Amino acid sequence: MKLPKSPAEHISERESWKILNNCIPSEWILRDVTGRDYGIDCYIELVNKDNEITGNLISIQLKSKNHIRWKNKPNTSKKHALFSGIKIETVNYWMKLPVPTFLCVAETESKKLFFAPIEQQVRDRYHKFNNQKTFSFYLDKEFDLLKEEGLYYFLAFYFRELAHKSFSFYLTTLLNNAESYLDFLGWNLERDAFLDVETDRLLVMFNMYKYFHSVATYTGIEWKVTSLHDAIQKDRKIFKQPRILLHELTFGKLLKEMLPVMVKVLEKSRDIILNKQKHYWQIKEYLLFEYCKSRQFENTVKEITEVNKAVKEFERKRKKLNV
Repeated sequence: MKLPKSPAEHISERESWKILNNCIPSEWILRDVTGRDYGIDCYIELVNKDNEITGNLISIQLKSKNHIRWKNKPNTSKKHALFSGIKIETVNYWMKLPVPTFLCVAETESKKLFFAPIEQQVRDRYHKFNNQKTFSFYLDKEFDLLKEEGLYYFLAFYFRELAHKSFSFYLTTLLNNAESYLDFLGWNLERDAFLDVETDRLLVMFNMYKYFHSVATYTGIEWKVTSLHDAIQKDRKIFKQPRILLHELTFGKLLKEMLPVMVKVLEKSRDIILNKQKHYWQIKEYLLFEYCKSRQFENTVKEITEVNKAVKEFERKRKKLNV
């Protein structure tokens, strides 16, 4: 008696779904979608440590291979593999989605799942992307979702991609306001510690904080600056005045913490735009690309660096006098 047979590709697809379910944290929500031929197989919705559903969605294109052939990455001890043959039309669709998209490849032999951040790899190799009918993505062996380190990278790439949507706007705003921000820094350091900070000055600092923080997130610069919430809480503990958001003491400390990060953020942004993703930014954001090449940009970085050096020297002398 003859019976229907399950095609090999269906078996492989079911296996890849099992691997995906096994590799992501159990609290995350896996949302299946219909119409997979359009390039998205499912969405992952993140759930935080308090089991709160966050609304943070990740688009997933799920593929499978029995065995991934890893090769040494040039000039490193790490390994990667190439997943090729994806149509440019499909990649264009992924790039237009409002939700960050990842290619996930399940290795059925090892029961592991490896991912590639779609948008970043396209921007990194935009010159090739613009001249091909298909596009290939690199899988890094360390981007293994079965491991804690792999999950960390996965989330880091996700939140970085969210920051990309505002990166250009925030960086352009910072550069347009560079001169006024430098004047602001010059006038707002080392003031009377016990005075409260006026609302207009708070708003300027809050905007600087938000813009630099967002750009730092995208560029991968570690943001060691005290959060605004924590700064306000510390201020209230010190001064016992809950109706005042910040005093000059706390305000000045925040600005001093931001200074060295500002320089790193601008330098890393310039490196991404002029070097790592040169072709993408030259086409998509030509004016920003040209500005990053300008002497004006260089002067902004130098001036912030000089302010930071002056602050450090002042602090060094003050400590010496206290001793």
